[in-house]
Amino acid sequence: MAERTGLKPKSILPSTMPHGILVFFCLILMVYGLFTPNPLETAWFACMLIILMRMWMWKQHPAILLYLFAIQFIESHASLFEANNFGITLNELFPGSGKQTWWMASFGLLSMMIGTQVLIQRARRFKIPSFEHLQRQAEGISQTRLLACILVSHGAASLVDGVIPYGSSLAQIETYVSGIPNALTLAFGIHFFLTRKRPTLVFALFLYLLVTSFYSYFSSWREPLIFVLVCYFVSLKKFDFRGLARLAPIIIPSLALVLI
Repeated sequence: MAERTGLKPKSILPSTMPHGILVFFCLILMVYGLFTPNPLETAWFACMLIILMRMWMWKQHPAILLYLFAIQFIESHASLFEANNFGITLNELFPGSGKQTWWMASFGLLSMMIGTQVLIQRARRFKIPSFEHLQRQAEGISQTRLLACILVSHGAASLVDGVIPYGSSLAQIETYVSGIPNALTLAFGIHFFLTRKRPTLVFALFLYLLVTSFYSYFSSWREPLIFVLVCYFVSLKKFDFRGLARLAPIIIPSLALVLI
């Protein structure tokens, strides 16, 4: 049954990440924390970084898991460096419950990672789509029709936005409709990374989305870059140094835009 459907459990390979470099970096981070108002939190930040990388990086897990947990790690822990930069504690940065909230978010993330690992270890009881199965399914989807659906959904989202006034009780419907183009664009990107069809067309669409994202009042330039990262991670069989190096043309310009 598993062979006919292309569904089979994934084996988990031992990590081959150069952990020595990671540990050395985290030790430097801990020493830096001794000279900040939040030494314990900074030390735990380093420990969580080690846990995150040892769990998800350089292993034969779907690479999208590394992205999802890394994003949550940054969102829940980055405020620590804002507090350290201003020379204040987390409670002073967020009066009343800053430190408590930070620790709860950190242990919540740790619980999610451990729970996901437990589910993966028990995956023999489930059928996980193989990479080849995903490729075969993607081959059966028309890339041009998917692009046409994206264009139609953008038109529909603009129409709904014009019909529903600002502050209306129907605003939630507008929110859902406006999310359809994003979901289809994400599917379009995943389809390309699985099939590698019409790279020129895909690159042109990416440039269009990136350029037009700067024209909104609240610039959404991060969204096309996030789409690329998510689509790329979904298409990876495993995450290794070569896969990381291929992300450099995306990550380096993104960091430059963040600084600007």
